[in-house]
Amino acid sequence: MTFDLNLLRVLAAVIEEGTVTAAAERLQLSQPAITHGLNRLRRLTRDEIFVKQGRGVVPTRVALQLYADTADLVRAGESAIDRVVHFDPRTTTSSFRVALTDVGQHTFLPTLVAGLHAQAPHARLVVSSPKMDEAATQLSEGELDLAVMSTEVHGAVRSELLRYDHYVCVARRGTFGPRGPGREEVVGRPRVVISSVTGHTLVERDLPVAPPGSVLTESFAGIPALLVAADLIAFVPDALRASWGSRWNIEHWPAPVDHARVRVMAHLPRVPRTRASSWFGDLAISLLRDSGLREPISVADGIDAEVSVDEM
Repeated sequence: MTFDLNLLRVLAAVIEEGTVTAAAERLQLSQPAITHGLNRLRRLTRDEIFVKQGRGVVPTRVALQLYADTADLVRAGESAIDRVVHFDPRTTTSSFRVALTDVGQHTFLPTLVAGLHAQAPHARLVVSSPKMDEAATQLSEGELDLAVMSTEVHGAVRSELLRYDHYVCVARRGTFGPRGPGREEVVGRPRVVISSVTGHTLVERDLPVAPPGSVLTESFAGIPALLVAADLIAFVPDALRASWGSRWNIEHWPAPVDHARVRVMAHLPRVPRTRASSWFGDLAISLLRDSGLREPISVADGIDAEVSVDEM
């Protein structure tokens, strides 16, 4: 048997309002519709549900028991619907789910958190590492509200250009002369290699296998300390390098490869499931997009195929 949950809303409204007329006004239904719902409940429960008393109605013991068992469920459902239909960022307690790599968490997350707290102080932000082969599905099914990567994402997604970035060569200050390293010096020197697990293979695919003494890691977080402590070099996005500032005794040069520029994209559900998700996506774009972009680029079905990128 299929049970219509709207009958529980009718029951709760009549009990709380005391009359069929008031319940109909509250639910924005006709009085016959309320009466029809009560009659269906009577048939299901084999109980009168309400009895007349004066100008109102009084619930029976069965009605009160049913109300006690289901009132919280009705209120929770109505509250959830209200949050979807009447979204107010100032009062929302919605959770927004974002996929960011360690580079994205370092360069984008502080700006995103500050902007979100300013406009939606009670909202929650849930941050995870992206799963490149699942991102499109997670976005289309509402498991993610935003994924920031420079990896191609195809499917039911909307992709927006946030900025251009490029890779640079970094090393401890004084490792090379003022002109910086040439390609042969780079090829022969041990380096920190970001493994393909995180997708940062843009520079590595143009170079021979890293020589003995190199360090393979899945995260950029420890690179500055490694460069200062050992005679190593590394290739990192310039935005990340810039965020290190003067805290580390390192310097940088252009990466000696042909394909060092990337487009960093924000990927969002093409059709957001809630008004909250739609609002958050627009907020994230406005906060994270490089103000220097002359013409914002929107790609309905992921990044175009001719752009060669790796995850960021």
